[in-house]
Amino acid sequence: MHKVAFSLVEGLLNAQKNAQHQSALLAESSATDPQRFAGLKPVDVVLTPIPERSKRSATCWLALFRRY
Repeated sequence: MHKVAFSLVEGLLNAQKNAQHQSALLAESSATDPQRFAGLKPVDVVLTPIPERSKRSATCWLALFRRY
């Protein structure tokens, strides 16, 4: 058995937890949407544009929206 600093053990445990979380996020797909979002209720939203506060859209966002 070897002695190591607690901060090293804590860092390794945190890295492992982060890896598990990232793996779970990457495993999500739209196939599981009905189960994951089964309890959601519809939301009514009213959007009111304020023209004087508008900004020019970034080119990368425009390209993203054109692709999908």
